[in-house]
Amino acid sequence: MKIQTLIDVQTVEWTDLIGRQMTEQYSLSRQHLQNQLQLLSTLTQGIQQQQLADLQLKHQRYITNAP
Repeated sequence: MKIQTLIDVQTVEWTDLIGRQMTEQYSLSRQHLQNQLQLLSTLTQGIQQQQLADLQLKHQRYITNAP
């Protein structure tokens, strides 16, 4: 093989490798963000439920202690 042919083949292989790595990195980043969103949503719902329970308890105490 000629040197130019070897360089061309190696350039194509290198470009393909970089493309696959970028695609994989994007996919992993996207999955990580989706996981974070799901966790944040779960945590937010739990905190909201706790706040609602606290508010209902305060309201019940207020009604019970009202003159």
